Amino acid sequence: MIRNLQVLRAFAALSVVYLHVVSDAGLNLGIGFGGYGVDLFFVISGFTMAFIGRTGAGLFFLRRCIRIVPLYWAATLGTFLIAWFAPDLLQSASASVPHLLHSLLFLPYPNKLGLMQPTLALGWTLNYEMYFYLVFAVALLFTRRFAPLLATLLLAVNAAAIRLAGTHDKAVLFYADPIICEFALGVAVYYLLECTRAWRPVQIRAILRAPLLASAALLAVIALPLQEIFIAADRALYAGIPAMVLLLCAISLELFYSISPKHRWFVVLGDSSYVLYLIHPYIIYGVIRLLLTPAHRGIGGTALAIVVLPLLATLAAVAIHLVLERPLLEYLRGRIPKGFPARAAAAA
Repeated sequence: MIRNLQVLRAFAALSVVYLHVVSDAGLNLGIGFGGYGVDLFFVISGFTMAFIGRTGAGLFFLRRCIRIVPLYWAATLGTFLIAWFAPDLLQSASASVPHLLHSLLFLPYPNKLGLMQPTLALGWTLNYEMYFYLVFAVALLFTRRFAPLLATLLLAVNAAAIRLAGTHDKAVLFYADPIICEFALGVAVYYLLECTRAWRPVQIRAILRAPLLASAALLAVIALPLQEIFIAADRALYAGIPAMVLLLCAISLELFYSISPKHRWFVVLGDSSYVLYLIHPYIIYGVIRLLLTPAHRGIGGTALAIVVLPLLATLAAVAIHLVLERPLLEYLRGRIPKGFPARAAAAA
């Protein structure tokens, strides 16, 4: 358990929550940032898969599906039902069965606005996540030791092939978006840390001093919203690089200096980040549409909403994680057949 990794997950999720609170669909303040939370999620995912991905291909992909699919399907079906019975409450989702089926299968498909977003709009990030998991599983079929490198190569080759083919199909071009480079940045963090394994602690601390790491992490935290406000293009570069620096510094501070939050609730917040990411639109947009009409806002009400809405979403996410998600994950993981790892290992 890397505690600082959990803190970064919570920070990434809350950043996205804040963005949606102040967005056009939320309080409509005309300003805001927080989309970099997605970039941080992707970099974290690249590192995490490289860190844990040493099982057989089948077991790896099954465990990732157990982690991602059940709650995402539930949230997607919930959005579909809202679109069916109360379409005026939603801006982009519609009660389209083909759209729903593509969403459940993590395949890109245009919504009614022409955007490549699934029924649950923010699920577009999970389409990329599942794509990365699938490619990583394929890499594990050939090698466990070098699976992170092979997966990165496969992502790059496929993206290049799509670009060179000159296709204009948005569903195909989805897999050639530069944002997939952020998975590679996370993998790079893993290998950078691996390079220090042969060093002695004294050598590491002589080079990577704690104040230097903390300062770099702080600069990365500042750079993430600034790049989003002032730079309109090259997201994978301008958001990916600060996210990579932040991840590298945060993990290094814990591994080399034992600097990390000790209270278990930081871990719980990190564990709840996936639930928070999925459910926060229901809470934020639901409260705004039902209780915070423009006539009831004002400066004080708006400022209070910016604070209270993320808090409500976080409390709900923690409750759902503790009561539903964690027991469900433990149950599903416990149902994996005992011989499954052996068969997966043989296949790899």
